[in-house]
Amino acid sequence: MFFSNLLNKFSHYEKNDVERNLEKLRGEYEERLEINKRLKKENYRHQYERITKFIKQHNETIESQLTEIKELSQKIKDLIEENDTLIQDEELCDRLVESPEVKQIVERLELLEVLRLDINFFLSDRKVVIVPSDE
Repeated sequence: MFFSNLLNKFSHYEKNDVERNLEKLRGEYEERLEINKRLKKENYRHQYERITKFIKQHNETIESQLTEIKELSQKIKDLIEENDTLIQDEELCDRLVESPEVKQIVERLELLEVLRLDINFFLSDRKVVIVPSDE
């Protein structure tokens, strides 16, 4: 019986099939060896450690800087908007100052001051004293 099993095994042996399979396995081994070399060259463990160390060292600072830059950006935007409004208000006032109504009131105020000084000087020159009322 052993002899017949042995002959049966011999009859199923295909040298070319085994060689093709070995060739595929050699190719697979070479591919895996190339991947292994690349992975070792990249040194992912070292990269992982560098990234982890960076995060530990800088995470709080980056978070703080992010918060501050967000706040400052908004404050600057708000100030620029407010300044633009104030400039518009200034321009509005400038136009008002140049208006005929304002020029007229300025002339009247100047004339009022001149007349007030003039009458006070006149009265003083004539030795007239005005007593203030008790109101």
